[in-house]
Order: sequence, then structure tokens, then C-alpha cells
Amino acid sequence: VEEKFESCQILALEIDLDMTMTEKIDLALKTMLPDAKTIADYIDSSQYQELRSYMINDVGIKEKKTDKYMRLKPFFLSSVILTEQLDDIKSYEEELMAMAKKNKMSTMGLESIEYQFDILDKVSIEDQLTLLMEGTKEQEDGKDQFAQMVDLYKNQQLNTLYELTISESTGIDNFKTDFLDTRNSNWVPIIEESIKDSSVFIAVGAGHLAGETGVISLLQAHGYTVTALKD
Repeated sequence: VEEKFESCQILALEIDLDMTMTEKIDLALKTMLPDAKTIADYIDSSQYQELRSYMINDVGIKEKKTDKYMRLKPFFLSSVILTEQLDDIKSYEEELMAMAKKNKMSTMGLESIEYQFDILDKVSIEDQLTLLMEGTKEQEDGKDQFAQMVDLYKNQQLNTLYELTISESTGIDNFKTDFLDTRNSNWVPIIEESIKDSSVFIAVGAGHLAGETGVISLLQAHGYTVTALKD
């Protein structure tokens, strides 16, 4: 993978992470609940204390940080909880961006951050909260689930990973259409245009790769040969 990366002139991610400070601040604000509300404004006090206790006692987040995180929309709070559970995990996107900067590569996004937030905001805060609270009751630790998904990805078991992604998102209406299929379809012409004159390293979430409407199948349908890299 590193060898292929070195041969490319452009790095394409789902969104371009090369942002100005103003754009980063605006992005951070979009992750917050509206009107200075907190999670406590959406659930009863017993549920709130249950969630707070889980974050502090089970996940190990300090009280001050927990209260600060309670201002996030549930989707982003779930992400923060997983990140805290994983402790020293690295981000593929951030690592790739650092490599691109070192190689003086151009960067691009297959979609805008505004588009991503529009999709996320289709899911009501209440439905996001239901998924969040269900996650706190699951017996399997988020760290174990994440390790399972990484293992499937590294072993190129993309179909299994795809099915797992779908099964874990049954609480989100139109998840497959809004979060996967439509975006995959939107990306293909952008990918085709970008690779006409340059070698492009394209990195997207693994859930987008498999399935009949996955990026791999869509590119193959457009006549491209897609070959997995082997160790």
C-alpha cells in the first residue's frame, strides 16, 4: 500500500481534510447540539445519569470531559466514546494526510463536509439517542467490535464487513440508501474524472467497498479492473 501511495500525485478522501482554521471551527460547531442544548435536554434524568455513569465509570472519561462531551450530537458522542475506549488508536485519514503532506501531494474530497452533515442530520436527535443508549447496554465492548472490523478489513473479508455494517445500522431509516448507495454512486464520476490525468490514491470507509452497489462493483460496471493488493 505504501509503495502504491508513493506513486500517486493526489490523495482523495471522502472529504478533503486540508481545512483552514475557520473551516475547522465551523466543523466543530456542526457537531454540537443546537441552541446550546445538552443531551440532558433530550432524555429523562435517570437515563442521563445512566449515560453519564457509563462514560465515567465504564469508559473512564473524566467528569469534566464527560460534561463537555454532553453538548455533542449523539452520533458524535458515540464516536468520542469509541475513541476513548480505543485509547491510542490512530486515524487512517490523518495518517494518510500526513503522508500526503510529506510527499507534497494534492488532496481532494469526493464530497463536501456540508453534504455529510446533511445526511447525518436526516437522522433525528431522538433516533440518534436511541442508538447511543442501546450501545451502552451492549455486552460486547466497542473496542472488541472495532478490532473485529479491522481484522475483517485486513483479511479482505469485505462482504462480511459490509453485512456487519448494515446489520449494526438497522435503527437508522434508509441507512443503506442515504449513507452508502447514493454516496457511492455520486463518487464514481468524480473518481473517473480525477484519474484521467493523474495517479490517485483513493481512501474511503470500508463499508463503501463491497456489495452490488459498492464502489468496487460500480467501477467494474464502468469497465475498470479492480485488483486487491496482497502482502
